[in-house]
Amino acid sequence: MKRFGKKLVSAVLVLALMLTAVLPVMAAEGIPAEGKEKTVFYVAVDGSDENSGTIESPFATVEKARDTIRELKANGSLAEGGAVVYFRGGSYKIDKTVAFNKEDGGTKEAPVIYRNYPGEDVEFVGGIKIDFNQFSKVTDEKVLGRIVDEAAREKVVSVNLFDLGITEIPENVMPGSYTYWADVREVVPGLKEPSAMGIELVVNGKGQTIARYPNNEAFEIGEVIKQRSFETVTPFTITIDDDRVKNWEKAEDAVLTGTFQFSWGSESVPIASVNGDKNTITASWPTTHEATMGQHVWVYNLIEEIDVPGEYYIDRNTGELYYYPAEEEINEICLTTLGELMVNFNGCEYVTLKGIDLKYMRAGAVQFTSANNCSLIDSEVTFTGKTACGVYGYNNQILDCWFHDVAAGVSLNSSDSKYTVGNLIENGNIIENTKLERCDRITKTYSDCIVLGACGNYARYNEMSDSTHLLARMSGNKNVFEYNEFHDACTDTDDMGALYTGRNLTHRGNIIRYNYFHDIGGKDRGTNGTHGIFLDDWWSAADVTGNVFADITGYGVMAAGSHNVFDNNIFANCGKGSLNLKRSYDYGNPGTNEVYINGVNALKEYWNEEVWLETYPTMANVIDENGEPDMNNYIVATDNVMFKTELPAVSEQVAKTITNENNFQYDKDPGFYNVRKQNYTLEEDSVVFTDNPDFEPIPFDRMGRYSEKALERVRKAYVYCIDSAWAVRKGKVEKTERAGAIVVGGKVYLPIRDIVEAAKGSITYNEETEVIEISAGGKTVSFTDGDTETVTVDAVNTVLNAPIVNIGNVNFVSAEEFAKMFGSFCTISNGVIVISEKDNLFDVEADKEMLRYLEEIITVY
Repeated sequence: MKRFGKKLVSAVLVLALMLTAVLPVMAAEGIPAEGKEKTVFYVAVDGSDENSGTIESPFATVEKARDTIRELKANGSLAEGGAVVYFRGGSYKIDKTVAFNKEDGGTKEAPVIYRNYPGEDVEFVGGIKIDFNQFSKVTDEKVLGRIVDEAAREKVVSVNLFDLGITEIPENVMPGSYTYWADVREVVPGLKEPSAMGIELVVNGKGQTIARYPNNEAFEIGEVIKQRSFETVTPFTITIDDDRVKNWEKAEDAVLTGTFQFSWGSESVPIASVNGDKNTITASWPTTHEATMGQHVWVYNLIEEIDVPGEYYIDRNTGELYYYPAEEEINEICLTTLGELMVNFNGCEYVTLKGIDLKYMRAGAVQFTSANNCSLIDSEVTFTGKTACGVYGYNNQILDCWFHDVAAGVSLNSSDSKYTVGNLIENGNIIENTKLERCDRITKTYSDCIVLGACGNYARYNEMSDSTHLLARMSGNKNVFEYNEFHDACTDTDDMGALYTGRNLTHRGNIIRYNYFHDIGGKDRGTNGTHGIFLDDWWSAADVTGNVFADITGYGVMAAGSHNVFDNNIFANCGKGSLNLKRSYDYGNPGTNEVYINGVNALKEYWNEEVWLETYPTMANVIDENGEPDMNNYIVATDNVMFKTELPAVSEQVAKTITNENNFQYDKDPGFYNVRKQNYTLEEDSVVFTDNPDFEPIPFDRMGRYSEKALERVRKAYVYCIDSAWAVRKGKVEKTERAGAIVVGGKVYLPIRDIVEAAKGSITYNEETEVIEISAGGKTVSFTDGDTETVTVDAVNTVLNAPIVNIGNVNFVSAEEFAKMFGSFCTISNGVIVISEKDNLFDVEADKEMLRYLEEIITVY
């Protein structure tokens, strides 16, 4: 993972280098106390579980470290501050689930932390790494004769997986969102969704492609010779207008995958037979959706179609892997082999995994199973065969991570959704400051970057991108998407939004605020369009406030349901319009619609419960005393700004009860900071504030990940941490040569020589007079060695409120006193100390997330 550093602090100093301005000193608060002692162990790739676990004699496995801590806890020998396990740099092969159970947990005061050693890259790998030299050129004429492309025959190489120690080669399925739906499982004996994908090939950190046809754009289904039938358990037979089909008659394990009926419903099915004379393909069983002429499909797992660099095919019978390599230097080859979850926090509390990358597995990477207050921090998670991370429990955190090229991203839920939703108890799980991209690597529809479910979970300050379908979904109650960036989504689909939800009347009180949706849409494969947010059938009581929607081919928001609020949003260059409030209770016939009927029945479980009525007073209007639905909508659409975008489209039914006012449309730039660079911050003198005094400024600059923004703030600064030799120098994490910050008497002290040199100043010592003289930022400060309370600043004597201290022959000065000496600002909050030439470089409340991140990246436990 491309990190700015992997370390940790209990307190941090941010020191701006430019100290020339003469500025007053700000008050400092929140200085942390000294930390409690921790038990520390080390693990290394060349270690041994027979070792003692010290830095000189490290363990070899995470299990040994875990079990040792478990024993110390059991006999009461664990340190008061908990435990830290440091992994030295390297790649650790994971052959079975790393399981943390109840006995492995910590407490708030004494957490258990597993992390990388500062400055060293650590990865857990669920596969085997091999050398390209183990491949050899294919010479078997029978094999080469099956490859259609003659040029490719000269390029293909192979290696035998059995010879590599892989004893079982699972089926290479290509699942879709609807592949294993109940309708199919009911008629196909023994069919169930596999717990893991097949073995995959990853070269130089890039996933290679199972040999397929076509290579890029899918082909279209031609005539449907025979339609699938659940009643007679009959699969479909289709034609493909391509003579290439005749080459596939001998193919084994071939899979047909794509969207058989709807562009939002991907599905796969093994091929039963191919007729080359008629160009027909027959599926192995009836699929969820009917085959439909014109829909887009591929055929995978064809040795015949290895014809471009990066394609491969595994013969499950012989164990041979055939590969067409690209003409580039190959540095790393990995085969995914781990067929179970890599890491499981099962029933434990206060366990953290930090700075450890999780890579190359056939199943999922990490799961929080009935876990509370556990964390995954600063990890790269890539190449999973199933959902990368499932969070089930309370107050768990995903922070500062990077999920990419996975089967699906992160799901935040509850261990008992029915209990938490029924009682509206918030789970408090959080994903924050995390980048998620290409989370639809395997299944092209409904493979989310983030899913929020159950009650009271949060996704904030994240960036989600690069999907042919949606990026995120939400269900349940009181869940919140805030300050996120959504972009480059819905590029090849229809009837979808980057953030999608709907079809449940009990899911209420969800919030979507201060998010940036942009560059949504592409190949719209239908007439309904692709949108920023899609609140589908009967989704109700949602609050959509303060968002920015820009450059979207469809609507900013496509919405349905009742009591939804759309307030204070900006819509810019949305092709179909701002809000579409047409699809609602008048969509179809709610009296006979199964989805609506089920929703009403579910809502009846809660609608007269006291906690629900107190939380959602409008529920009293949803169903009358006779159990009949109120067909009105009560939508609020107010104080929105439309730039080169149509005003809300409102259906006749919705218009009966809508509050639709103070929405202003502009054909010319109303005063954005920079439209060309997609900066939709409104200038203070924007006409919007004149036209509508009720419009609240939207915090556009706070949307998306804040890690880069935090580092930009300190690009000319130093960030120190307590008792750590690590610092941020000009936005980069580096190791210093001297001691870091320390806490003495409740105050933060800095090593004088280091901080002066960081400020490009000079320091001299006169042995005769024992005077130490400091020059920096145009000022001269001197003091006599041994006199800890008085200094001279530009020839003026000054008595210090906090004396200079000498520890280990190193002079330390209070951060606040240093700021006074050099006319700077000092702000201390939550363990973060900021000294800068600029007043309020960080706002303690508004920038608390940035300060948390700066502290996190250089913390040493």
